[in-house]
Amino acid sequence: MKTRLILLTVGVCVMASAAWLCAQAQPTPLFSDDFETDTSANWFVFDGSGSGTSDYTVEFSFNYGAVKYTFTNTVTHTVLTNTIPPAPNSSGGTTRGVKLTVNKNDDVADTAGVSIYPKGQNFQGNYALRFDLWINYNGGAGGGSGSTEFATFGINHSGTVVNWTDLLPQGDGVWFATTGEGGSTRDYRAYEFDGTQPMA
Repeated sequence: MKTRLILLTVGVCVMASAAWLCAQAQPTPLFSDDFETDTSANWFVFDGSGSGTSDYTVEFSFNYGAVKYTFTNTVTHTVLTNTIPPAPNSSGGTTRGVKLTVNKNDDVADTAGVSIYPKGQNFQGNYALRFDLWINYNGGAGGGSGSTEFATFGINHSGTVVNWTDLLPQGDGVWFATTGEGGSTRDYRAYEFDGTQPMA
């Protein structure tokens, strides 16, 4: 069975921050995109796959509020179907975001990755990347056959390559990966590229 991934981010926002700011102070956004409209012209898209054939989609201003999901309560074994709720940091309860998928366009069970970068942005000093994420997986609680996929995100990238893991991690900058269903022996991962050698 092919693995499936839906990654939705709403309000990607790189925030300025400094250690001396008090906890209540609100940092000034250096960049943000709420994806309420199609802003695809403002983003670079890079992909990779184990076979060398592109196997991804990117949909800007995607209405994820129309997407149904099923959840099985592991205690009561009750199956619930609902729509994806508004992201916690969305403005006014909107349900628009950017939808990224990999490994869904063909029948080849292969690794694949996609990365998006805002055009014309270069951040320096102390800053943080903040976003909301929804990741779907097939099967019940804990996933089904072939359900483990990773959402990746990071900082300090050149914006010219995909950050992903085939047999070895590939990319640049500092980035992280997390599964949606907890089906890996390492569900949270961190990667760093120092610019002098391939990542391992």
